[in-house]
Amino acid sequence: MPDLSSRQAAKLAGFGLLFMFIAGIFASGPQTSVYLDQILGSPSKLSRYIIGNLMMLVFDTVAALGLYVLLKPVNKSVSLLSSWFRLLHVAVYGASTFFLLYALEEINLSKSIEGSLSPEQIGLIKSYLKGNEYGFQIGTFFFGFHFIALGYLILISRFIPRWIGISLLIVSTGYLANSMLSFLHPDYDHFKTTFQIAVFLPAMVAEFLLCIWLLFKNDKVPELLNSQNELFHLNY
Repeated sequence: MPDLSSRQAAKLAGFGLLFMFIAGIFASGPQTSVYLDQILGSPSKLSRYIIGNLMMLVFDTVAALGLYVLLKPVNKSVSLLSSWFRLLHVAVYGASTFFLLYALEEINLSKSIEGSLSPEQIGLIKSYLKGNEYGFQIGTFFFGFHFIALGYLILISRFIPRWIGISLLIVSTGYLANSMLSFLHPDYDHFKTTFQIAVFLPAMVAEFLLCIWLLFKNDKVPELLNSQNELFHLNY
């Protein structure tokens, strides 16, 4: 089987990001109290959250592969580092999804035996959801470093618009700040919702614009390399 060409890799990364966004509609988020109320009222929602999480992680891995192949000619070492940071995010958040499975098992087991949940069981389920939230925060810490490496690669690539790279570098600081504050600031829960909206919404927009470029502007990607292993200059 032949290796992916640069333009095929761009499409693969674009589709990975696109389907990751779609799967994210059904995935869970880091708001423990919100999701606790929802899943206690309808445990089937938790099953959908778990499936959504898993599908997001699958397409996130696909995007990591596509971005690595696409940007490897720009700088192989940095492209590899960028992909590893993204895969670390996938691994950590994938592991934290086990907490959602534990919560689902506790709900199903308790309701099948007793018909209702005791305060102790609700507390245990809440701790599982909190564990998933901690995994999310650790994963986004690695994702922030992924954005730094990816933004740098885009800046020096000379075929992807520089403003996309700059956008990713800017939002990377938000990811890192959010993760560190979640563990270091004692009052983080009081401003968590507002802060996460301010961080994650611009990041989603920046990555979605990259997705659109990869899918519809991949004809800008050069297929040839010169003897110094640098990409030929293309105007965009």
